[in-house]
Amino acid sequence: MEFGRVHELIIQNSTADIIRQSNFMSKKLIVFTFLTIILFGGGYWVLQSQPTSNKNAESLSAHSEETAQQFTERVAPSGPYAPVSATAAHATTITYGKPKLDGTPIATEWNSEHVIIAFYRYTVTLSYADAPNDPSTNDQLDGYVYVPDKIGTGYQRIYIGTFEPDGGNPHIDSVFFSNADKDPQTELVVLVSWPQIHPPYYGAFYTVAIYDNLSSLNQGKLTHLSEASKKVNEWIDTKGDNAIKAENVQEELHRLGY
Repeated sequence: MEFGRVHELIIQNSTADIIRQSNFMSKKLIVFTFLTIILFGGGYWVLQSQPTSNKNAESLSAHSEETAQQFTERVAPSGPYAPVSATAAHATTITYGKPKLDGTPIATEWNSEHVIIAFYRYTVTLSYADAPNDPSTNDQLDGYVYVPDKIGTGYQRIYIGTFEPDGGNPHIDSVFFSNADKDPQTELVVLVSWPQIHPPYYGAFYTVAIYDNLSSLNQGKLTHLSEASKKVNEWIDTKGDNAIKAENVQEELHRLGY
């Protein structure tokens, strides 16, 4: 498998097969380091709230012959990773709907580690004092990567990031691996778009979020590479209304010397 390519194909391994293969191929320890993820603008909100509970990687059992689709649907989180308070959203109330698996989970390899990548969509409803009968409803996405646990009976759920509404609901355009720092391991790259339907303007906003590999975790979270992400998003800003594709992002990362 070429790690610089966009993963368009979904590998239909059972979760049990993925765990067995992972235990055979890799016994390395994952070292947890502390680094605060900074989610900046240019397409998604800065998270002001903190996780409501201890967010170390959760261990989840896998059923024999269960597909990646079945597994990620069954173990869907009970709620958003870091819910925003009504006060922070300048609303009277804020309500989150039940999570729904967004699209098809990606079962693949990341630096020789067998993983499943999944995004969950939440409906977010905000009510305001000046318009109690006219609530605002939008969607947000929470991303997770599932990594086989050390004893080989299930997965650890690791938080990727949250993408919130910005003039439209977020859409995951591409998820792929590419180098975005100085070490030889590849990073996780997420290309997100927000369709904009505001006559006379029709188009989309784009943002790239880049996350470090699994050797640099922070309490159950991937580490957001803010500098590399910022450089790519500054390049996206120069493209105007042009559509951005994964191949364009990879070319820019190579141009930046990664």
